[in-house]
Amino acid sequence: MYERHWGLSQPPFSGDIDPARYFANPIQDEALARLQFLVDQRRRLGLLTGVPGTGKTMLLSVLANRLASENRPCVRLNLTAVGPVEFPWLLAAALGLNPRENDQPVRLWRMIADRVTENRYQQIGTTFLLDDADQAQPNLMGSLLRLAQCDQSPTARLTLVLAAEPAGVLQLGSRLLELAELRIELEPWDEATTAGYLSAALAHGGGSGQIFEPRAAERIQQLCDGIPRRINHLADLALMAGAGRQQSRIDVNTVEAVYDELVGTHLEDAAV
Repeated sequence: MYERHWGLSQPPFSGDIDPARYFANPIQDEALARLQFLVDQRRRLGLLTGVPGTGKTMLLSVLANRLASENRPCVRLNLTAVGPVEFPWLLAAALGLNPRENDQPVRLWRMIADRVTENRYQQIGTTFLLDDADQAQPNLMGSLLRLAQCDQSPTARLTLVLAAEPAGVLQLGSRLLELAELRIELEPWDEATTAGYLSAALAHGGGSGQIFEPRAAERIQQLCDGIPRRINHLADLALMAGAGRQQSRIDVNTVEAVYDELVGTHLEDAAV
């Protein structure tokens, strides 16, 4: 463990998706503001896109926390490998409807629609944040369309946000894409944002924000193509290597050595 060497109280580059560790920055703050706009303006469907590691899951988590703190109903699900039989049961459970194991889809869909309508009558919106929508079973797209259209009232208060990789958006189908009122694309971080993140993460971990030399932070951004997930992973490995070498700061040579020896082409596979 390298915390003692660097004077840290906790690992600064944790792999957990924790909204409390969200790093406010212009790129992701703009995307978050657009997501909030979708919900506040009761828009029916929005798309959040970005290559793996750009922070889609974190943004959905932050938005879900905000809505929960305001007592606004919100369902957040990951759709990886989810199919049309499992999907309505997961929705019903997340809405607090206590579905039974043997409930048929038709009953589950009625329960879901009734809850959305009930919320509307109470002037409350219902938000569904569905991550990795492009990783769902192909036959789930009809169910997503059904969810988006489950309240046909002109005063509907239903918002559906689908997160997907840009290359997977077409898998959602033309009918869903036609309903999308806003598409939000996450861009990689620039050098200033990366340097700010490294300092903020170290401070959150209880240490000095100056552990990484400026050139080292710049090189991390370059090697990771500005992808937050990769930046997080490479910075963590650099701290470990620097502690092993008893360094007082992380320099560019340490970053490059770690990248070449421990990471290389597998960096993109590191979990956030």
